[in-house]
Amino acid sequence: MTRTRLPNRRWALTRDIDFDGHAYAVTVGLDIAGRPAEVFVKGQRHGSALDALLDDCCILASIALQYGARPAELRRSLSRVPALGDALGPATAPASPLGAILDLVADIAEGAAA
Repeated sequence: MTRTRLPNRRWALTRDIDFDGHAYAVTVGLDIAGRPAEVFVKGQRHGSALDALLDDCCILASIALQYGARPAELRRSLSRVPALGDALGPATAPASPLGAILDLVADIAEGAAA
């Protein structure tokens, strides 16, 4: 399988998400067919360890998407925890900011497929 080359100019969607009381701006770049092909995030103090970690995670997620990984598969591969207020329920909420970011990417992909 080869990596999809993205055009120099492409559509992107930016959405705000919240994880554990922290706001993040997530930008999802779309391929020619309107599917998510790259992801960027901002929301932590520039230069912090978490900022660098999230940048690196988004680079890896983008490479996976460009090699054909489905956003829903990426989302399912990450840790989940019970939703707030439902400690005994199923693990349905993302356990990390990356999980919340990939939830958004998968939701955008599902919207593009509809």
